[in-house]
Amino acid sequence: MKKNNRNLILILIQSLLLFYSCQPENKIPKLYVRVSGSPEHPVKATIGNFFPLGLELNLIDTSDINISYNFVPGEVFSINSDTTIRLFLPDSITIDYRFEKPVFLSTNATNAKYNQFYTDISQILTPVYQKDLIFLLDKKDSIVRDANYIDRYLTNSDSFTIKEVESLCSHYDFPKKITFDLLSSFLETKKLARSFFYLEHCIQKLDSLGTLEVRMQYYIDRINRQHISMFSQKDLSLLIKSIADQLIQSSIGHLKTSDDLQNYYSRLQHFFTRRSVSYDYLVSSLKVQAKKSSIKLKGSAFKPLIQDAKRSIFEKYVQTNYNRQSADLRDHSHDKNLYDTHFNSTDLSRVISQFENKPVVIDFWATWCLPCLKKIPEILEYKSKYPDLNILFISLDKSHDLWKLYLYEHNYLGDYFQYRRNYNNQDRIFNQILTIPKYGLLDKSGRMELFDELSDTLIKSYYEKY
Repeated sequence: MKKNNRNLILILIQSLLLFYSCQPENKIPKLYVRVSGSPEHPVKATIGNFFPLGLELNLIDTSDINISYNFVPGEVFSINSDTTIRLFLPDSITIDYRFEKPVFLSTNATNAKYNQFYTDISQILTPVYQKDLIFLLDKKDSIVRDANYIDRYLTNSDSFTIKEVESLCSHYDFPKKITFDLLSSFLETKKLARSFFYLEHCIQKLDSLGTLEVRMQYYIDRINRQHISMFSQKDLSLLIKSIADQLIQSSIGHLKTSDDLQNYYSRLQHFFTRRSVSYDYLVSSLKVQAKKSSIKLKGSAFKPLIQDAKRSIFEKYVQTNYNRQSADLRDHSHDKNLYDTHFNSTDLSRVISQFENKPVVIDFWATWCLPCLKKIPEILEYKSKYPDLNILFISLDKSHDLWKLYLYEHNYLGDYFQYRRNYNNQDRIFNQILTIPKYGLLDKSGRMELFDELSDTLIKSYYEKY
């Protein structure tokens, strides 16, 4: 009787697929993040890469930074690798790491509800998955011989999965549509993803027998029949990527030239049916990779790719960058020519005035300038030799965040005078800094003489004048 009930439920799910569109939701969810950090508690925020492009932010000592990002449902948002949340619906998140106890707040209660569901169901299903793992990893020969071996074994736990998912959905009072989507995700997409995971351990053997392409095509056909919901999109994308990596023997993320891209596209057309779910995902990913690697999609060879990418059901999720809004960290023309580490505006002449009748070395540098970075330890060594020598660092970085992150990682905050150029204030002094590293020595009248290099002899002679 139980077996009949299980079969009826499975038939019902397959029938319901005819009702629900296999297209992703039309509305693109957006994530809004408000971040406050401190030197003692830096914030590193990342979001998964459904396509080859994702979001990664390194924020140090920042106040109320606002970021918005279009995400693919199912992606994971991570803060400092210790706080994570799956994103399914639009959300606004506040992160405050200025104090000992960090604050993490999500304003979408439904997102929190779905995340708790995944936590609860994983505790229930993990023992089942571990048992399957132990069993199937020891059955390589059977998996190679019998194309249906894995599915037949995993189907044994379908009734248990159905029971537990439905029970939890009832506990959370999820509507019928959400219950159906979750059941479909666990019985179709997640089971297919697990099945392919076990098959991957047999790839070399299947390839040597010449049966790999046939077996892969079985998985591609299954993917293209999957019900796509916000709970299955991320799993499907990872599955498609894994299969494509095996069949095409190259990863989209490694493509660097137009020839690389053209070769991948040709093989994609050979293995995947045009306008299928798998094909749509891969052409959209190719478009993103072309943008990321500055590859121009010009000429007749790329015309079909561009057209197919535009028609892809995943095209709306293609995003080449994230939208960042931050009045606090944007250089302003009405500000003075320098910013300190707290983004306070000040003027170089005012900074210099505090060193009247004191020896000062000014180091014009940037985090992207390798010669500058190699020279910094030597500059700091002068301070050890000549204790009354003052060292003033002026960065030519355009990104306040990256500059602050470098200072924090190398322990340059607090012990040294650190400022960054305001790029929207065209002060004439910076017109003289055409190359870096560049060094300035202040005489007793406050005039600055510029040098391309410093030596111990030069510094000693300069220091002895004071």
